[in-house]
Amino acid sequence: MIVMVNPASGVKSLGDLVARAKQAPMNYAISGNGTLDHLVCEHLRASAGLDMVKINYLGVPKAITALIAGEVQLMVASATAALPYVKSGQLQAIAVTSAERSPHLPDVPTMSELGYKDFVMYGWTMLFAPGGVPRDIVGKLHDDVAKVVAQPDVTKIIADMGSEAQALSLDQLKTYVRQEAALFAGIVKSSGARVD
Repeated sequence: MIVMVNPASGVKSLGDLVARAKQAPMNYAISGNGTLDHLVCEHLRASAGLDMVKINYLGVPKAITALIAGEVQLMVASATAALPYVKSGQLQAIAVTSAERSPHLPDVPTMSELGYKDFVMYGWTMLFAPGGVPRDIVGKLHDDVAKVVAQPDVTKIIADMGSEAQALSLDQLKTYVRQEAALFAGIVKSSGARVD
């Protein structure tokens, strides 16, 4: 995920953003209540003690358009959605939420580097099967998808979009989903975020 501002705002870093938000409330765009970008912004607001006002847009493209137009001062979006606008100069990335810097944005620090040690968050995509599907069928589907994703041309397409494919076992996937559910449940509870 990429933390972004409008270049015309004069905000050059997360430190600038925090200083401004402590002087006066800032508006931040989300692509819908309960979405990943909403919860990441809520976590940022709570972690940095910021006074920010959520502005809800119907989808990422409208939220990005609002940030480019200066209707809001901040947005967090997936690398896939954000990179074209950052690369073109329409938006400025001030932090990434990954554990390591993005190879697409090597000069943009991670939230952890900026002092927010527990701020490692990813957008992810997984395939799920309905409960009750036999484990051998789930295992076969898992193995077939892993083979496709591991193909060099597929890996390159995913990387070019700003994402990364990881080959996790079924047990690792279950553990990861449980950890993510606990992380975001904590953010929802502490922030009072709602989906309505």
